[in-house]
Amino acid sequence: MNLNRTWIYHVGVFSFVVLLGLVSASCNTTQPTANTPVNPEPVGETVIASPTPAPATEPAPQLGKTTIYRVGSDSEGMGQLKPVEIELNPAEPASAVLAINKMAEIEDSPLPKGTKARTVRFEGGLATVDLTKEVMEIAGDRSEALMFNAILATLGQFPDVRQVQFLVEGEKTQIGGTKDTLEPLNVPSEFVRTATNTATP
Repeated sequence: MNLNRTWIYHVGVFSFVVLLGLVSASCNTTQPTANTPVNPEPVGETVIASPTPAPATEPAPQLGKTTIYRVGSDSEGMGQLKPVEIELNPAEPASAVLAINKMAEIEDSPLPKGTKARTVRFEGGLATVDLTKEVMEIAGDRSEALMFNAILATLGQFPDVRQVQFLVEGEKTQIGGTKDTLEPLNVPSEFVRTATNTATP
């Protein structure tokens, strides 16, 4: 009888100890709450963002020499065109307008005062230059010849230009009386600048 009571006592104590251990383990387990994220981000982790690509930079414009023309003085030979070099690259089509307008601004310009190039377009071997209405003020055969030759010589430096069509304010118009400007004018071969031909008009 005493033996049975002792056995029951030990079994009870053992069961109590096991139960106590289970309860303790359950209490130490952190349960997620409404404010606790289920999968929190690791604390102290450094996030490295991908670098933003640097914006593409446009290549610097290439400088070169373009020749424009002025009318020579008495001592130089009156009525002759004289070359003037400026820093514009004839390989860049956009330089054509700048070249004509620079030629219109220089002292002893062969173009009538106030004349400007509105646009210059290239298509095949044809350059089409659109001038402002001031070009119509050109007077005299010699002045006309100098102006046309100066423009033809200047545009002849641009790639593959063999002819020039003149426009006035966007329209084909007869300019002066020495050239038929309703049709393209040929660029004289001596005006076309190549690696072996640098003759001046």
